[in-house]
Amino acid sequence: MPRQTPQPGDLFAVPLDDGTWALGQVLDTVPILANSFTCAFFARRTSTPQPLLSSASPTSEELLSCQFVTREQFVRGAWPRLGNAPIAITRGDWPYRRFLWMRWPRRRRVLESGLIERFLSAYHGLRPWTEMHDPSFYDTLLVSRRHRAGTEPSGSPSTVAPESPPDCYTS
Repeated sequence: MPRQTPQPGDLFAVPLDDGTWALGQVLDTVPILANSFTCAFFARRTSTPQPLLSSASPTSEELLSCQFVTREQFVRGAWPRLGNAPIAITRGDWPYRRFLWMRWPRRRRVLESGLIERFLSAYHGLRPWTEMHDPSFYDTLLVSRRHRAGTEPSGSPSTVAPESPPDCYTS
């Protein structure tokens, strides 16, 4: 498969553990941290990649996470490009945006693309949500208003997205 070059607005499919696919979108291609790009990941899941585009463009209501992610899975085609759509995610949900004026927080992270695949699989119940060394790690990847599938806002702290930014977002 030829190498893919990411462009802002590109929609792509992320493979999950059971052979289904989740939806992602490139928000920014400036490799501010390492060889990364900024991506949004959504709750959509289908059995093949193409139906991910059958409904309207992704919205903030479907947003699960926005992260700096390594590019290798996209570039080599493991995350196939599906098309391009307007970006509907507010800049306030983009990682680290509130810290730009400070020349970046001391603790910052770029997530390996394979970790995003595991996170999305866990979100859809295909792997244990608490499988990481820190059992609440996946919770820190969710946008603050989002809760893990099947949980309610009144759930225990390990099943609910944090109200305040996780430690990695503070200086």
